[in-house]
Amino acid sequence: RKTSIDFATQVPHGALRGYVMGERGANNEAATADDLQEMSTLVTRAIQAGAFGISTSRTMLHRAIDGRLVPGTYAANDELMALARAVKLGGGHLFQVACEHAEVPADLDWMGRLSKELDMKVMFNLSQIDQASELWRVGFEKMCQLNREGAQLKAQVAGRSIGIMMSFAGTAHPFALKPSWLQLKDAPWSEKRAALQKPEFRQRLLKEKAVYVGEFEKFVTETYGKMFPTSAGYEPDAKDSLAARAARENCTVERLATEQLVESDFQGMLYFPLFNYSNGNLDVLKTLHSSKHTLMGLSDAGAHCGAICDGGMPTFMLTHWTRDREDGFSLEHIVSRQTQQTAAQFGLFDRGMIKVGLRADLNVIDYERLSLSAPRMHWDLPAGGRRLAQRAQGYVNTICHGEVIVVDDELTSARPGRLLRRTMK
Repeated sequence: RKTSIDFATQVPHGALRGYVMGERGANNEAATADDLQEMSTLVTRAIQAGAFGISTSRTMLHRAIDGRLVPGTYAANDELMALARAVKLGGGHLFQVACEHAEVPADLDWMGRLSKELDMKVMFNLSQIDQASELWRVGFEKMCQLNREGAQLKAQVAGRSIGIMMSFAGTAHPFALKPSWLQLKDAPWSEKRAALQKPEFRQRLLKEKAVYVGEFEKFVTETYGKMFPTSAGYEPDAKDSLAARAARENCTVERLATEQLVESDFQGMLYFPLFNYSNGNLDVLKTLHSSKHTLMGLSDAGAHCGAICDGGMPTFMLTHWTRDREDGFSLEHIVSRQTQQTAAQFGLFDRGMIKVGLRADLNVIDYERLSLSAPRMHWDLPAGGRRLAQRAQGYVNTICHGEVIVVDDELTSARPGRLLRRTMK
């Protein structure tokens, strides 16, 4: 299959564990010596075939559809080290971890040790969380110290809050745990939309008590001080939250939420800045993106596609941080963050800069016109699956490998993209 842009892959620990260990792997049982040997052999072969590294997840937020934590979440240190050695044996140099946010400072002990012992680059997520709003600083300073001691650690940092797009058509919204809505949880959108058209159904949503399923779910569906209309942008002021508006207008937050969500044929949206917004601004990210120890990352476009729409983050980096925010960054800094620095981390030294002899991968941008439309839900995945998508305006041309793949924000028929292999030049 031909593609517009190049793409690459790492070995996914969860899939590897499931393939080798079956249900034992899916249930996060301890790997045996034979399991480790087989997984290591497959990792080395994958790296030799062109995979760039291995990625693993240790966060409680990554779960299978049946609620189980993804395979590898509780993998022991000997398993992680065995996989890292297998990457090294295959000629690779990258180990990526999706950490549990609150455990980053503790996880840095084994990540630093792995990096130094195997001379390997280790990447991990670093975000501010409301439950411990200064913990990011502890992790950041510990990483910097480990790097001074010889580790090769990079924190992947988002360009804005990792936010939930709340809508009746999506995964999360303030009424998602109300009994009447839970009865429709697995129903198609047409059935949910038909129910929402009935005033008596909407009244039940307003009056019912939510079902308790966990603290995280309660936090997301009931923290109205973190819910904003999408028109407030990605760095909204606290006064624009539903909680603040309800206090000013002497009405319930539930009523305001309903009014917002029934817009656009019941596909109205609310923005919930989940991480990196404990202080009501993005100043934490200003600090992190100023550091040589961090990388631009965490812009989910294909994951959590019923709740997160961060594929537009590279455009946001240009519009918000270099043009619209008073205390932002230079254009040169953000362009480098999203091109040369990322390419170098993955060993892709044939691209990332405009230089004679390098790849002709370029964007021609109408900088003043550059903007993002509001996200919209689409049902175009296999079996009618849904996904949030966001269009950008201002891309005059995008050129991949010397071929024009975008003209005035629309794809052309050119498909010069290819699977990148680690050994490619």
